[in-house]
Amino acid sequence: MQYPAYLSTHRASLSAADLERFEKQQQIVGQIVAKFEEPGADKEPPLTDKEEEERQQRLDAVVDLVAKVRARSLSLSASCASACELC
Repeated sequence: MQYPAYLSTHRASLSAADLERFEKQQQIVGQIVAKFEEPGADKEPPLTDKEEEERQQRLDAVVDLVAKVRARSLSLSASCASACELC
């Protein structure tokens, strides 16, 4: 993942607001990855009713997290957005 390296390399040149926003995005992306790594996340259909419910809950959580990342990305400064490949 290039994001931690970007933060490490550019930490001194980022404003406090941008750094805070980037760190929050990194945290949210970590939560998204964790959802996909949960036991059963890679189970193929057919699914039991309980497994389908868990899959739907996981999907809903991921959609909410992606929306948070997107909202934060849209609020980035123009200079940062052009420099950051993940934004």
